[in-house]
Amino acid sequence: MGKPRGDMSYTDQELELRYQRSSDVVEVFLVEDNRLFRRGLSELLAANDPTLHIAGSATSGEEALDQIPALLPDVVLMDIHLPGITGPEAIRRLAIRCPPVRVLVISGSAEDRDVMEAILAGARGYILKTAPVEEITAGIHAAAEGASLLSPVVAAQLLDHVRENAASLRVGADPVGELTPRELEVLRLMALGLENAEIARELVISTRTARNHVASILEKLQMHNRIQAAVYAVRHGVV
Repeated sequence: MGKPRGDMSYTDQELELRYQRSSDVVEVFLVEDNRLFRRGLSELLAANDPTLHIAGSATSGEEALDQIPALLPDVVLMDIHLPGITGPEAIRRLAIRCPPVRVLVISGSAEDRDVMEAILAGARGYILKTAPVEEITAGIHAAAEGASLLSPVVAAQLLDHVRENAASLRVGADPVGELTPRELEVLRLMALGLENAEIARELVISTRTARNHVASILEKLQMHNRIQAAVYAVRHGVV
């Protein structure tokens, strides 16, 4: 039996139960707001890989956060664009509430921003909805084993993006040292994919103040956008 709703804490013994299931079966939870795609994907996975069991599904991040703690599936297959809270935010909250659960993003978007936000939020991989079923099942099994898998198109774009942003990093003096303690906090949250309003709530400051901190950080780091700053933060151990 799962924990009652509202109680998101687990003992070591309860979390250990998750790993006592048959190693032949991977429990999968689907998070997708398109009903037809969700149903089709569920049937496709079941027909092509008998070791995958669909433990449940949700149409939004809120529903997923409500159901997953009681089920503790092996892998959550989640769309990045969801109604209500965003996919990256749902991934971050799941990482806090259910550390053993691995999230694999399945999306129709190969945009750099979507990929970076998902990976920085804690996703184990990023698969395109147009990928063949073999690639999707391989991604699920990789995530279940603690590994990562990116669609080839996504991997190529991500590498190009990192190279482009790495070229813009300043050589010599480390500009991170020029940031104030508060700006370092803001940079860390930026690297985790939080927007200004979310940063404001996290640090108990106004959205305007958060926006000013972000502008100051970009200026000091000589970056043009938040994604560049996030890449910089990861490369320099801020997160």
